[in-house]
Amino acid sequence: PITEGQVDILYQVKEYFQMYFSSQRQEYTFDAGLSQAFTRFLEGESPEKSGLLEELNRRRWKKGEPAQLLTFACPVPFYSEMETALFSRRIRLQFPGCLLAEQDGMISVAARQVEADLDNPTYRKELERFLEQYDLYVGCSFLFCEWRALRAACIQSSFAARRARDKGKKRFLRYQDCQMEHLLWAAGKQEDILSFCDPDVLRLWNSGKDSDRFLVECLRVYLLNGRNLADTARALKLHRNTVVY
Repeated sequence: PITEGQVDILYQVKEYFQMYFSSQRQEYTFDAGLSQAFTRFLEGESPEKSGLLEELNRRRWKKGEPAQLLTFACPVPFYSEMETALFSRRIRLQFPGCLLAEQDGMISVAARQVEADLDNPTYRKELERFLEQYDLYVGCSFLFCEWRALRAACIQSSFAARRARDKGKKRFLRYQDCQMEHLLWAAGKQEDILSFCDPDVLRLWNSGKDSDRFLVECLRVYLLNGRNLADTARALKLHRNTVVY
């Protein structure tokens, strides 16, 4: 009898050998020059010095064309360079013609909106199947049109990917859905986050009473629901008059 762990190892070995010996079709050939230029740019070099603009022109990426950055994260770190290369190849097959870079144990992909229409339900289902199949999580940045905004997009998508992986509830997370968490996390690194809190809210929270803390929770849900009393009451499963009180 073979254990489940041994089967998994055999599957990984099979995947490695298939990748190594499979014929390389032109559209999926690893473009080392483009990947290196993209990585150097993300590490701080200018688009001109890194050679990224030259590579983009060669790929016929138009100036001002909307694109987004997707960062893929695995629940556990990649064990080796070969495993990283295997996942990079899988992602490259899913996003042909993309820009790909490996950073901080994650894989970042810059894809044009026309090639990765994440608002298309059919495309989203296909992407979610891909993520489920290979046990990956992905964070998506805001759309950008200027390549100088790419570093900001990298910060956005990386944070979203880590949040998706850490929470484990959704495999796909847009940055706009965790932007406030990022702001609070960044502020908290520099200052005590409670220093930004309204003193009346802080007083209620610090009292330690369940009734006071429930008032803070009520306020939070009220703000999250756009100060709509009816929606707040539904979310808290309370009567509207109780919320008003």
